[in-house]
Amino acid sequence: MPVAAHSENKMGGTTNKTSSPTRETRKDSATGAVRGKESQVASETSATIKKPPTSPYLSPGQLAKLKSGPKVHIFIGPADFQYVGVEGAYANLLAHFSNYAKAKLVNERAPGLSIIDGAKTAVVWIYKYMLAGGSDPDGLEKLDDLPIADLVVMYSHCVVLEYQQLMDRILALLHEKLYHSLPDVSTIKNIAIFAPSINKLAAKAVARILVQPLEFDYGPYMAHATNDDDFSTAIGLAVQDMLKRRIVTGVEYYNSDRPNRYVTWSTQYYRKRAQRTSPPPESKKTQPSTKDTQPVTPIAPTEGNKQKKSQKPKRATKSLAPSKVDETLKDDKSPHKPTTTLLDAGDSNSDPKAHVGDGTTIRPTQKYRKKPRCYTCKERGHTQHHCTNHISKDSVAQDTTTVPATPIKKTPDESTSKKLVDAIKEVTKKPVRPPPVCYACNDEGHIARNCPAPPAAYLQGAQTSNKNGVMEDITSQARTSAFHGRNKFYRRAKAERVHYDSIVVVGNGEGLRTCDREVRPGEYTRTGLPI
Repeated sequence: MPVAAHSENKMGGTTNKTSSPTRETRKDSATGAVRGKESQVASETSATIKKPPTSPYLSPGQLAKLKSGPKVHIFIGPADFQYVGVEGAYANLLAHFSNYAKAKLVNERAPGLSIIDGAKTAVVWIYKYMLAGGSDPDGLEKLDDLPIADLVVMYSHCVVLEYQQLMDRILALLHEKLYHSLPDVSTIKNIAIFAPSINKLAAKAVARILVQPLEFDYGPYMAHATNDDDFSTAIGLAVQDMLKRRIVTGVEYYNSDRPNRYVTWSTQYYRKRAQRTSPPPESKKTQPSTKDTQPVTPIAPTEGNKQKKSQKPKRATKSLAPSKVDETLKDDKSPHKPTTTLLDAGDSNSDPKAHVGDGTTIRPTQKYRKKPRCYTCKERGHTQHHCTNHISKDSVAQDTTTVPATPIKKTPDESTSKKLVDAIKEVTKKPVRPPPVCYACNDEGHIARNCPAPPAAYLQGAQTSNKNGVMEDITSQARTSAFHGRNKFYRRAKAERVHYDSIVVVGNGEGLRTCDREVRPGEYTRTGLPI
């Protein structure tokens, strides 16, 4: 573990070795010296060494000022062969956060710091923590995320450097982590050396698993407890204290006013059972049989046993007497038609006062449904579809008592009916669309666009302008086709545009001929070529 060198280290410019008299010191004696260093730092107050400020906050200007001035190296490793762990560290920054660095670099004017058996990872992390102004450095793992073993190693280096601010923060994290996790044996040994104040927390963490069912091999912890009497005593006291607290907690929980509802029900159940004077009820299977002692009461056929519904006898269906029912229902003209339902005598749910003399039960809530009547033989009991008395039409006699049939009307003559149909079609047919009328010649049968010979009055005078803007009359020009009629699907300007059939050639006296307007498809050029 890291140990501070108590003498100055003289080092050259290019070599990393140090010639310190502490190299010859054995590790056992150094470890014993470090064990008492924590209590020494806490008890003694040096007049020359000032403690770091209680507030870790530094303004950006103050932190930038600390990152200036001379630089030194921090040597780590075994006492006989040390190497540079941090190269070019700011002396002012180290002296501000570490009392050990202030005593060596400021008071004794040492050229560097030496930490015997120090770990480079821990020293680099602590120095970058100082560079960040007392907060987690960027690019490295945060202090809260470090495991217990790494926190103990970091704490041992802080004890050597006398970095009280970081020591307090690590102790707070160890208090929290030891309550929820279990450290290994090597970590427990380091805690006993460098942080004896939290040795009881480590013992409680081990005692917490000892009072639980066997989860894994506790051999290494028990072996360490055998070798370390103080740790063994701490584990025994922690186990006894934990068991006492659990018993008190259980009693308070079960005697509380509002415990778990299942616990409340269970407690009340057993209390009532203990206070019960009469014996608990027995099940029917365990009770003695009473068939021989109690007489059996016979059950009437029309009465039902309400207690033993499963043993209720089935209803015995009873057919109705044909002499009492069919005679009244056979004649459909009888005004006394039954409006009730005739039930059997085995119905136990019916009113006993509704029984008649022959044993028939009448329920006046339903109507009697008559039997169907056949339309062929006029008998009840079946329909015409299932009738077996097929009677021919010739042998059927006309019933004089029934209403006479409607006389058959004679059909009209076929010619008369045809005329009637034609007359109806003539009246109901749709009107015929009138033929189109030409706007040019006012004749029916065609439109102005297809007019073969438009009248002279339909031809209008047309004027055009030459290249110089002179208007000329071109009405005398022969027209080969009629004007187009107006198309309602186009604009009025397009429909009423004047159409030209030929090109008007204008001479300028120079032997050249040209046209005074735009040439369009279907026209002819001055050389007679069609466009």
